[in-house]
Amino acid sequence: MGLHGVACCLLSYLPWDLKSGSSVAHLGVTTTVRDPDNEVLMTKRSGKYGKFAFTSHSGGLHFLCFQSNSTRFSVFAGERLEKEEAFRQISEETNSNVLFWAVVQTVILLSVGFWQITRLKDFLIAKKLI
Repeated sequence: MGLHGVACCLLSYLPWDLKSGSSVAHLGVTTTVRDPDNEVLMTKRSGKYGKFAFTSHSGGLHFLCFQSNSTRFSVFAGERLEKEEAFRQISEETNSNVLFWAVVQTVILLSVGFWQITRLKDFLIAKKLI
């Protein structure tokens, strides 16, 4: 999987003036944090083990990006992308099946309701109540 040097980014909502941090345990990871205005809050190169911390000065979605030249990290990122794509495909198929069955049930419900109203009307006419 050729993902060397490709950044894998996460989105995280952070409130204003939050001090945040995390640790990474990969070989040679560059961590970059960008605020909602796409300004770099922090860039740090870590070795085998590393920690990073930053303070957000504005609330909103922040980008936490990790980039590595390590094959292990690149393979992990590639496998994760494949799993996410497979999960997305399954979710889309499930959503289309749910929509199909909802439409079928609605058609059946309306058909039965129309049939019942028609039968009730015929019954009332036969009994001369209408």
